[in-house]
Amino acid sequence: LGQQSIYVFSNFSEEPQTVLINLTPEQANTFERNKPLHDLLEQNTVKIITDKEVTKLMLSLDAFSSAVLTNKANHE
Repeated sequence: LGQQSIYVFSNFSEEPQTVLINLTPEQANTFERNKPLHDLLEQNTVKIITDKEVTKLMLSLDAFSSAVLTNKANHE
């Protein structure tokens, strides 16, 4: 069924925070296809940054917010 990773991020400060996460190309593809991920994080900003060598997930966390990311593919 594939490997699943779960990432939990919490921002306990009064200011928004941005986190950059290095992703493998496979993880980036999974995150880009995973609609529930974007539904789950609608209060936060999620952006995937890709180029030839670097793949990153940029997650902007609102003040006092948390986000949970999973790289498990969404099979329907």
